[in-house]
Amino acid sequence: MPPAQVGAVDRDADRAETLARLIALLDQAASEKVQLLLYPEVTFTTFFPRHLFTSPSDLNAYFEHGDDLTTSPSTAPLFSKAKDYGIDIVVGFAERTDEGKGYNTCVYYSAAMGKVVQKYRKVHLPGTVEPFEDPEAVNQLEKRYFTPGDLGFPAFRAPGLLPTSSVLKANTSTLKGCITEKEDQGKGDPVLGMLICNDRRWPEAWRSYALQGAELLLIGYNTVAHSPHLWGTTKPMTRNGTSIHWHGIRQNHTNEMDGVVGVTQCALAPGQTMTYKWIAESYGFSWYHSHLTLQAYEGLFGPMYIDGPKSADFDVDAGHLIINDWSHIPVDDMYNDAQVAGVRTMDSGLINGMNINPLAKGDITGARYTVPTEFVPGKKYLFQLLNSAIQSTYKFYIDGHKFTVIAADFVPIEPYETTVLTINIGQRYEIIVEADQEVGDYFLRFDNQNACASTINSDDIRGIIHYAGGPGGTPNSTAYTYPRKDNGVGGILGTCEDEPLDKLVPIVKKTVSSPHQTIQHDVAVSNSNGINLYRWYLDGTTFQANWGDATLYNIVNNDTIPTASEIEVSMWRQTDDRKVWYEWQVEVFVTLPGGNRQRIAASELHSSIKNG
Repeated sequence: MPPAQVGAVDRDADRAETLARLIALLDQAASEKVQLLLYPEVTFTTFFPRHLFTSPSDLNAYFEHGDDLTTSPSTAPLFSKAKDYGIDIVVGFAERTDEGKGYNTCVYYSAAMGKVVQKYRKVHLPGTVEPFEDPEAVNQLEKRYFTPGDLGFPAFRAPGLLPTSSVLKANTSTLKGCITEKEDQGKGDPVLGMLICNDRRWPEAWRSYALQGAELLLIGYNTVAHSPHLWGTTKPMTRNGTSIHWHGIRQNHTNEMDGVVGVTQCALAPGQTMTYKWIAESYGFSWYHSHLTLQAYEGLFGPMYIDGPKSADFDVDAGHLIINDWSHIPVDDMYNDAQVAGVRTMDSGLINGMNINPLAKGDITGARYTVPTEFVPGKKYLFQLLNSAIQSTYKFYIDGHKFTVIAADFVPIEPYETTVLTINIGQRYEIIVEADQEVGDYFLRFDNQNACASTINSDDIRGIIHYAGGPGGTPNSTAYTYPRKDNGVGGILGTCEDEPLDKLVPIVKKTVSSPHQTIQHDVAVSNSNGINLYRWYLDGTTFQANWGDATLYNIVNNDTIPTASEIEVSMWRQTDDRKVWYEWQVEVFVTLPGGNRQRIAASELHSSIKNG
């Protein structure tokens, strides 16, 4: 079974010429007595996810429409020829469903049966939603054009592929991912599975197929040209150190990968490299960012997706919306003033790095962020929200629309409906928006809450959503009203709050026992310290990390805990009148200047029932 080396297909290549090339390969395969021929991913056209298309009609020209490729005039000749030769073929293509969804798909065509006997849709879509700013970059926009596959990893039998197999009148069958022997299937039919390109990198597909007894996996590729942008920049930092912190990741037994300079690692000096490795125990949406000085607020951050189930259904993943506050004055130049005078006044906010600047002299500069996916009435759209601001709290909403909140940080929650969502610094939410309003153009908004930290342009931080078939212009939609405070001189304060905890109910609930010990500490932010600098204080003591001598290094290298520290092991005898068991926990404490004893680390609560 050789793969079909189709070679490059130009963006503007004539489809008939491409089809002729595919048939020529089939002719060659027949001359070599091939029984099964594997064509690449997106066989009939160029690999169009390398390109940005703004016209829906131009994009749709690369998709196959309808259920059966074997009867479509633009593809049927390939299958007809395969039947004539008695060669089974696997063909990849871009599928557009009647509901408007796009999938990266492949099918298995059985020449003996004269029909498609299995379909597979690519699950793990690589690349980005938005194109790179660098015009020379090679893009990979599968996340923009395709929806993750929804057919799972179904193994199947290939009727009549081997001489020892028998083919009668029926098709293969699959029941809930398990192969079933039917009386009309030849017992010699091989068990096959299909994947597409990037799917091969993820273990669950291989495990699933192995459990179903798959004997051969068919994997079509169409890898883009060399694209270092997809793996991050290789441009060295010549003057600054750095690190990467994986926000919200539980670093269980991988504490050294947390990326916190001065605590878990030293800053990486110019020219140094580090590969971070950790186990993705959680799933959902988060972000990575530098954890050195103010680099995160100068742009060294990005979104992080970990695939996993959702607590509600949706039709289209519309991508992320990252909000951050913005000032004409760079954050480095604001640092000294913030140390002395506290919270700064920002100028505006950016949504995915974009917004207009109404404060500019003369004409307004900049542009609103526009969601690249147009809304289709009746469809449900998934968005991931992140507040990456340095000091600001926001109220998020979409004019005229309700939405359903399905996850908070890395926790899938019981879905709840709302019109306005409060999102504080570092928080992430996943929401589903149903396109149930009149076809038109609508603002999405992140209103800064000046009661928390002030922004001059607090109520003009907006993006745009277009409905398909609408005017496609600047919206004139009306903002929601919600409880707000006035500062007494005509300014809007908003409210400094969080989402109600009673709404954030996890799907997977954990029962937590009563605390064995309750410890209370005083936390404050103050500059009443004789040095006139704002500092965080815990029980009157502040901490300053030594970037060149990380706390964790002292423990690892010396196999000891810091001076003036102690390890405390607590054990509790438990009983329920029928049996007795023990629970224990290990804690590390350090005595700070001034005599305050502070806990700096603790193990999980262990149980003799669980641990044996």
